[in-house]
Amino acid sequence: MQELQYTAYQQSVEAYDCDVAIVGGGAVGATLAAALADSGLSITIIETNTLEAAAARERGYALSPLSGQIFEGFGVWEQI
Repeated sequence: MQELQYTAYQQSVEAYDCDVAIVGGGAVGATLAAALADSGLSITIIETNTLEAAAARERGYALSPLSGQIFEGFGVWEQI
């Protein structure tokens, strides 16, 4: 699986040069980005929080067995 890269942009950026823009870097947005990582498309996640703030957020998620299968299909289950 291709490693995802993080680049911080200032809020004043008016245009993104990408194939797919995902608004929100939470569980759903990050999952979609992981699913598309090897697609050959240029993916941009637009998130209001900094990477540090998002990583420090203490939030629990419950993952169903089906979610585990989906993440395993993306090749990221072992990293979760």
